[in-house]
Amino acid sequence: MTFFDIVVNFRKILWDGLSVTIMLGIVMLVGGTILGSIYAGILATKSNHKAVRIAKKIVHVMVEIFRGAPLLTLLFFGFYGLSYLGFQLNDYTSCCMVLIFYAGAYICEIVRSGLEAIPKGQWEAGYCLGLSYLEVMRFVIFPQAFKIFLPALIGFFIAAVKDTSIVSLIGCNDIFAIAKVVVNRTNMPLQVYAIVAICFFVFCFPMSLWVKHLENRGKVRPAK
Repeated sequence: MTFFDIVVNFRKILWDGLSVTIMLGIVMLVGGTILGSIYAGILATKSNHKAVRIAKKIVHVMVEIFRGAPLLTLLFFGFYGLSYLGFQLNDYTSCCMVLIFYAGAYICEIVRSGLEAIPKGQWEAGYCLGLSYLEVMRFVIFPQAFKIFLPALIGFFIAAVKDTSIVSLIGCNDIFAIAKVVVNRTNMPLQVYAIVAICFFVFCFPMSLWVKHLENRGKVRPAK
């Protein structure tokens, strides 16, 4: 059996596994970006209100936990630990939840670094115009910070998509779990995992080119 025979004969189950991987990646990146942006917005606020201080402490704890613990440990806790506590979730749902919080913790730091790079005078100018905190963040600060942290954010996206392969260890039928099934049927691990590598390459390589483009565009060109 050749490389192309494997693709043709097992195309349906390979596509099913790839679809799960793609959906996990999309959910992780979209949910993590929203959650991380909310985290960063809370940490960036200068208010000394009691509720804000409590929210900051909660965010700090969440970020440190999900950045400090190995992803595999978090997945095991999300799948087995929550069921032990009485929350009956299937493997796909538990993986999505853990991946969102995992991505949110890292994206929080990426977004916050961009927000902190904006001069303090920009905040003060927005407040002088009578804008609220959310309006200053939306119309003044975030558009400028976005250009700063976008390359780092895309770089994290690339690594995060590849990290989704670890969900196969808790029984989620992603592309790696399906690849194991195909290997057991064909006894051709090199060819099967080459297919998996190509799938990830096709997804990640365009994003890596985008990062290089953004970095090159941001460089200061020498005067002629």
